Amino acid sequence: MKKRGLKAAWVLLDVTANFLIVFCCIIGMTHLSQAVEIPLQQDGKDNTILAHEILQSGGLLWRPVVEYSGFLLTVTTPHDSTFQQESAYPDLPYFPIVDSLTGTRPNGRYGYELVLLPPLTPTAEREFTSIRRSGDREAMAAFRNALDWPDPLPSQSGKFTLTDGVIALSEEGTVNSDDRDANAAFVPPADQVISDDLIINGSLCVGNDCYNGLAFGFDTIVLMENNLRIFFDDTSSIQNYPRNDWRIIINDSTDGGDNYFALQDATEVTNILTIEAGAPNHSLYVDSHGDVGVGTSSPYYELHIKDGDSPAIRLDQDGSYGWTPQKWDLCGNESNFFIRDATHASKLPFRILPNAPTDSLFIKEDGKIGLGTGSPLATLHLQTYSDPAFRLEKAGAENPHTWEMALEETHLLIREVLDTPKVPVKIKAGAPTGSLEITENGNIGLGTDLPQEKLHVEGNTYISGSLELGSSRQLKEKIQPLPSDLALAAIDRLKPVLYHYKREPRTAQAGFIAEDMPDLLKSKSGETVKPMDIIAVLTRVVQRQQQTIARLEQRMAILESSIQQESAD
Repeated sequence: MKKRGLKAAWVLLDVTANFLIVFCCIIGMTHLSQAVEIPLQQDGKDNTILAHEILQSGGLLWRPVVEYSGFLLTVTTPHDSTFQQESAYPDLPYFPIVDSLTGTRPNGRYGYELVLLPPLTPTAEREFTSIRRSGDREAMAAFRNALDWPDPLPSQSGKFTLTDGVIALSEEGTVNSDDRDANAAFVPPADQVISDDLIINGSLCVGNDCYNGLAFGFDTIVLMENNLRIFFDDTSSIQNYPRNDWRIIINDSTDGGDNYFALQDATEVTNILTIEAGAPNHSLYVDSHGDVGVGTSSPYYELHIKDGDSPAIRLDQDGSYGWTPQKWDLCGNESNFFIRDATHASKLPFRILPNAPTDSLFIKEDGKIGLGTGSPLATLHLQTYSDPAFRLEKAGAENPHTWEMALEETHLLIREVLDTPKVPVKIKAGAPTGSLEITENGNIGLGTDLPQEKLHVEGNTYISGSLELGSSRQLKEKIQPLPSDLALAAIDRLKPVLYHYKREPRTAQAGFIAEDMPDLLKSKSGETVKPMDIIAVLTRVVQRQQQTIARLEQRMAILESSIQQESAD
């Protein structure tokens, strides 16, 4: 308890001292714009004391004991390299033991010089910084003379030793403001843990390259070093709790690498979002409605892509899952909207020109397709206010030809497109059902939807020309003469009648009844008659009758000759 009370008292004393120093500095800064004599302190060895050395975790801090507007700190390393830092009020001079480029600084003896800078206007401060960085000694001398700076400027110097990250102050240095032994080994640098909320009334710079006097502007947080990363480490340990880690990456860390902003899935080590440096304005924009703009800050719909030349979307199957690589582009410009096969010579299998009418192509929920209609009533429904037509065209140099199926007024046409079009098929409106029927076995019905033969005509047939029936020997087999007795028997059984077709009740017809026909003349269906068969039977009967007539005529001639002979005698 005694050690804790002593430590608490020491912390309270240190905080109080810091407050008083900062308060005094603030008060003093109000007079820096006037030419005042700066009271300087001396140690016991006649050394000027501008600031007390304060050992801190990770470095050495100088706390001013004089009014100041700024300091120039120069530290010489054991390898004769130089660390230089310019700080302006209210920042304090500070030397970190970790170099932002090389890491922990080398062990050895270090020397420093702390120079008190006179107050400067913002313009003069920028000029001073520029001259100092250029290393131009003559320009620096002229600058000092112009501002009537004292020569030399008030300064404080000292030494310290760095051993494995631990700073020890030299006897030649100035005294410590915390009354600790200057040669006492300091506790190794440790991380700072704040067990409470931390509120910063101002801006914050994080990184190895942060420096005093940084102009934050409107930036609240600045990350400054050559490898910028923010890591989100989810330490959840309970099963089924989300625990994925994430990282924000700024630029590659290798020579010649890329410049970008990336959001990384740190668990899987995959960059799921990358934005390259130099991307144009509004490359990706999400408005207050959740609409996403690509190239625009005024997205009109959920996704709005804007570009000066043919905005497009590419669909790229890269083959990583074993499927054949294929690229498709969805694109639009002043000429057309199109789908492009980017894999096969950039062919355009689908195009829509500007100002195409509404419902030029419409696909209904049941799969019906409308061309010119938004209410297709068939699998393919074509509707126009002129004569609609389908064109079938064979292009190319070899046998090019074109046919159309068209609706002309109220007629359906099949038209051969020539200089003088030909219409081999025309169907007029009002044609009855079954006007033309072709069955699955090739039977054609005219006036019937149930053709029983290759050509089945239900109704009268008019032929303006010859009717020829195939009767070649090449079409027949088992050919033999028709016996006369069969023909006579068939003729005897024929029953010619008069009748009226039910479809034409006013017209009398002469003919036969199919069901009454003799077996020799019956058709397969038993409902029709075969004119050629009747002709053959009649021909055979007539031939026999002619033979009988010939014999009778011969006998008549003999009888007439006998009668004439008897009359002569």
